[in-house]
Amino acid sequence: MLWKDRWKPVVLLVEDDPGDQELTRRALGERGGEIDLRVVSDGEEALDYLKHVPGDDEESDCPPPDLILLDLNMPKFDGREILKYVRRQPSLKLIPIVVLTTSQNERDVQECYELGCNTFVSKPDTVEEFMDSIGLIGMYWLRIASTAGLCPT
Repeated sequence: MLWKDRWKPVVLLVEDDPGDQELTRRALGERGGEIDLRVVSDGEEALDYLKHVPGDDEESDCPPPDLILLDLNMPKFDGREILKYVRRQPSLKLIPIVVLTTSQNERDVQECYELGCNTFVSKPDTVEEFMDSIGLIGMYWLRIASTAGLCPT
């Protein structure tokens, strides 16, 4: 199936913590509607996935994401490197990117916005707050915001 013929939005979760991966999966499933969640555990896997996103009339096991949920501090390549890469690629640069991190550092917030993230979210401390936040992010970016057809160009 060509990417443009799919009906479920694709979310690329770039997260090295297995617990946060599972909570995100559950939260998006409850509030984000039916999605195709692709999970990678470090920056190197994220870059590998993004480099294999197909063009408009190609097939691939790596469909273009409609949303990227990006942890900031990861092994191999951190979230900043992923942000830089995505924003330099003509076929990827319009994909919404939400940075999810434990950081509350003002410098991290400013740097991520300068690099092109759409939203910066500090991970909440409790499971319930985390689930609520991810659910709202999914609901907003996958059901409310107008982003259809942005990827790839």
